[in-house]
Amino acid sequence: MSDSPDDPDEGSGEASDDLPQPADAIDASDGVDEVTSEASELLADDEIADGLQADEATGEVTTESTAEEVGLPDDAEPVLPGEAAQPKVISIWPIWAWTMVGVVLVVIGLGVGAGVLSKTLLLDVISFWPAFVVIALIFAALIPRLRKGAPRLSAVLPLLLLTYLGVTVALHIARWDELPSTAADISGPLVEAVTDARIELDLPGELVVRPANQAELYKVLMLNRGGSTGAPTALEIVNDTDPSISISPREDSGWFQSVGWTVKLSLSVTWEVEANADLIDIDLASVSVGDLRAAGDGVLVLGFVRPGSTIELDGRIDLVVREGDRIDVVGSADVPSDWTTTGVGRSTAGPADPYTIIVGDGAIVTITER
Repeated sequence: MSDSPDDPDEGSGEASDDLPQPADAIDASDGVDEVTSEASELLADDEIADGLQADEATGEVTTESTAEEVGLPDDAEPVLPGEAAQPKVISIWPIWAWTMVGVVLVVIGLGVGAGVLSKTLLLDVISFWPAFVVIALIFAALIPRLRKGAPRLSAVLPLLLLTYLGVTVALHIARWDELPSTAADISGPLVEAVTDARIELDLPGELVVRPANQAELYKVLMLNRGGSTGAPTALEIVNDTDPSISISPREDSGWFQSVGWTVKLSLSVTWEVEANADLIDIDLASVSVGDLRAAGDGVLVLGFVRPGSTIELDGRIDLVVREGDRIDVVGSADVPSDWTTTGVGRSTAGPADPYTIIVGDGAIVTITER
């Protein structure tokens, strides 16, 4: 039987139309490569799977590799599947809060050391120690949440301490009566039937005198600024109608030292005052005054002065008097231009009996009217 002309000749080397052409061969080669690549991946997965065991009961996969095989230390904790390493979060709040606490502490320390703040401020801060215990307990209650990852909560402790310091300093400046810094303040007896009183104030510091609507005859409060003036002590000679009080610094005041005192005088009494201080700020515009002596640098304001009284001044003093009062000035003073020149000084015109202002030698006194 003869071969058909269409059949390929095995020895001719001619390719049949049914055999793959070069392009088809390339496509087939690509397919083989893809199959080979997939097989390689499967083999790699099989190699990885060799190191793992599946627990049929729980479905959990564990590794058989030891810590030594993977190069980890013996005490290394395994990482659970699905547990990703989380970056540690750092909050700016604790840093800012602790910085503010440090700044406040430095300011308080410098203020006390430089004499701007009174040393009694430290006593006031220490006296609030129960609040510090409460702060510690609050922070201890937050520790479990801090361990679970709440970085902002770590700012609670410094913020509470900052509040603690702020409240203490504010109460100190406001002179809350329950603070240790007010323990050196003194109060006089009740006014009751007193009509006239004399008070002598002698201190090396700053003296502030103000009238006050109070039941006590007088009060002496320490100024809450740093200084070397001791706490006040009072010597009282009291009778029914005209007591006499002498106030001076204690010799040994310890922590209770300040720049000076504030003295409050009852409005219902006519006062004779002797004030001797380095700096004076005396306002008696709302109280009746008899004889008065003031020595120091500062301001003195007078209201009603009993006719015939004597006002003695020494130092650099700005004196303010009521307009229309009858006044005689003895000595050299800077007075309003309409005052009359006399043989011993200056004077004002008026029908009432005058009171006399005596200016000491070397004193610089400026008198104005209001």
